[in-house]
Amino acid sequence: MCGRFVSPDQAAIERIFQLGGPRWRLVLKSDEPFIARFNVAPTDPIPIVRRRKDELELAPAHWGLVPHWAADAKSSFRMINARDDTITKRRAFEKPIRQWRCLIPALGWYEWRKEDGVRQPYYFYTDDGLTFAGIFAWNGTLSLLSCSIITTAANALAAEVHDRMPAILPVQAWETWIDPGSSLDDVLGLLRPYGGNDLRKRRVSTYVNNVRNQGPECIEPA
Repeated sequence: MCGRFVSPDQAAIERIFQLGGPRWRLVLKSDEPFIARFNVAPTDPIPIVRRRKDELELAPAHWGLVPHWAADAKSSFRMINARDDTITKRRAFEKPIRQWRCLIPALGWYEWRKEDGVRQPYYFYTDDGLTFAGIFAWNGTLSLLSCSIITTAANALAAEVHDRMPAILPVQAWETWIDPGSSLDDVLGLLRPYGGNDLRKRRVSTYVNNVRNQGPECIEPA
């Protein structure tokens, strides 16, 4: 799963999406530019990129999907991730995966494993940043935009710590993913273990275990 990650600042988000060329100019739908956050936790606001007519909208969303029919956001903590192998079978995710897909920019994410009785964190990252496959929903009753990160089976590197990882989309997959006209088979075919050779793993300090700790110390080597 992906339960904590590092969210880039506005400049880094723009650099990530410049990889896609001029077509990927973002329109900011927020009063303030995004700042870097080194220990993003469930229910925090996070940046997402979605297609809005002919624009690419960069907007803050509640991390933890709140379906459009929900009366409150109490269950959103359990909706931070959507598994690729069950996403079409769950009521909350079935419509978003067909119609409401987004990209979630990140610098990396954390996973934990027990070592000598300690919950030891590891940081997975690339030098150029990442884009996670996401789904979103708008709840009109709560006036709330929310999202989930889709997870898939771990690749060889991630499997050293956990059997799941975020579904990471390469640049060439972005258009298909956020196009509401893409077929379900096409978008599900993009959800696979990351195949790039640029993913790295770093053992980091248990400083990150406390969600109140938000500084760059979170990603420093242990």
